[in-house]
Amino acid sequence: MKKIIMLVTVLAVAAALASCGGGSGMKERGSALVKKYFKDDDTFIIVAKGFPRENIDNQVQALETAKEAALLNAQIIAKEAFDDSVDVVKKGSVDSYEVFDDYATVTYIVSMNGLNKRQRVIIPGVTD
Repeated sequence: MKKIIMLVTVLAVAAALASCGGGSGMKERGSALVKKYFKDDDTFIIVAKGFPRENIDNQVQALETAKEAALLNAQIIAKEAFDDSVDVVKKGSVDSYEVFDDYATVTYIVSMNGLNKRQRVIIPGVTD
């Protein structure tokens, strides 16, 4: 099971890095996070951005890659926020996507009993 989680994490990071656009070759990962907060002790909400792959002329493909990147960014942010007992892929779900001209956002919800107590680090401004 740990191998599967590690594989998913590695693939998520690789895909997120590959799908970042920008003149310098990569966008800062910090720019992927729009906001994150606890709705209650068991529910964590992340809104993250994703950018389309470069050199895609098909608008539908570009928007779909932006949505994929947003989802992967949200999962990476969640993985970094919680200890290893939280499987953010299994315990998480997409609430909604919002598509813009040059990026997409996802609202990703992670739900688990006692989630607030499973933070890897205290999240400033969210749990103080």
